Amino acid sequence: MAPLQGLTFGVELEVVAAWPRTSNPDHPIPSPLKAIYSQLTSAGVPVTLSEPGWEARAANLTHWQLKTDLIALSPAELAAFPRDSYTSESVELASRRFDFFHDDWRGEIKRVLDALRQLEQHLGARFFTNASTGLHVHVADHDRGLPLRAAKNLLQLATAFERCLDALHAANRIAYPRVFSHDGGNSIGDFWCAPLSWFHRRNGQTPAATAADSNLYDWLAAIEDQQSLPALNTGICGLTDEIAEAGGLFHRTAYGHNSAYNLDNLYPHFPGERYTGTLEFRQHAGTMDFLEVVQWIVLTTGMVRFCAAVEPVPFLTLCAYGVDSRVGLRGLLTAIQCPADTVGYFAQDDDDDAEAVIGFLSSSGDMSSAAPVVLEELDDLMAHNEVEASERLVGAELRRAVIAEKDYGFDAAIQVCRPFEETVPRYYAEASLPGVVVLGERYVDVEEADSRARAGVWRRLASEYRGEVSRS
Repeated sequence: MAPLQGLTFGVELEVVAAWPRTSNPDHPIPSPLKAIYSQLTSAGVPVTLSEPGWEARAANLTHWQLKTDLIALSPAELAAFPRDSYTSESVELASRRFDFFHDDWRGEIKRVLDALRQLEQHLGARFFTNASTGLHVHVADHDRGLPLRAAKNLLQLATAFERCLDALHAANRIAYPRVFSHDGGNSIGDFWCAPLSWFHRRNGQTPAATAADSNLYDWLAAIEDQQSLPALNTGICGLTDEIAEAGGLFHRTAYGHNSAYNLDNLYPHFPGERYTGTLEFRQHAGTMDFLEVVQWIVLTTGMVRFCAAVEPVPFLTLCAYGVDSRVGLRGLLTAIQCPADTVGYFAQDDDDDAEAVIGFLSSSGDMSSAAPVVLEELDDLMAHNEVEASERLVGAELRRAVIAEKDYGFDAAIQVCRPFEETVPRYYAEASLPGVVVLGERYVDVEEADSRARAGVWRRLASEYRGEVSRS
């Protein structure tokens, strides 16, 4: 495969502002957006204020965008909020398009986070993240978007090793969406970063004959069967009509914006539509930790680079090990060629009891050395926010309980002792077609032949895993 010609990305930081009110008309306090805009401009960060809905039209490529967002405070945060002296406003800071290799994006992101800290110091505001905030990364190949092959590989890698990637996230970011009653009907809640495994059981792509006992390899075959970016999006991050209607989700075919991996922006949905050509990673919880933001960007862009350049047999072999619970996070990150410091950051310890959790490190070492002023009125609010963050990010028992309830497409109790390095290349060769073949009046090109061979490998492994055919 040909590697990407370039690598670009954008990042979205969602935060909540606890903003001081003023009763003195001679000394008004600017709104959060205006204050942030002024602070960023002074720091030399290119920024514009944006109206809601800008993202649907296309992201600005040269400036950061500031806009309000729909972020909810928890009941405990609401109860502790000092309404008489403070107001709350949710803010999204969406970056300009960065060239991963040539722009000083680390320095610019640090200036943005420093600006928020300085506003806390000077105005007595507080910026914080909670269960409703997210850290989103959009990755592309400049204005060329991403090839179908790279997008397929990304979804297959994320599906095969969802159990490993879950170790990086807060408990509420790996759980399946809850279904609850709303206004007398059924509605799907917590539906903003649904894991791929949840979609695989609900998108209707597994053949009826194997749907009841489909496994991880069936899911990988279903991804491989999609022969266009729109089909990949609607086929994998979609729901059966029955499930969609039961959840009150009508008139939609794709739920990329509700998935951990959003393909909505990879292609135009109607003629002439402007689109970003990006694949969006939506699973990460909100954070203002500079090191965490940087390492997550390095990991997500690294996943895309790997998936765009890796050859078929090594990739198939790697994903085949998705059913082997002994393959852990460190092994995965090393296999996809993450930098050593990124591997060390996320897989901090190989001990089973160690927690490789992002969102836990203090940002004080990477931010401005000036501590925010002490505001007793916000003590209760920030205390509740800290407790909830600890439960989401450091609750090992809670995370294990959530993971134990998930369906990763295989039985963790089965110890897989297969030399995939030997069998997968043989299966791929046996399923491969010549470069160009004639089937009746229909021609099959090299890419289609490769896709058929890959799907053949997954279906053979799926049948073997179910015990339908003997292993060879």
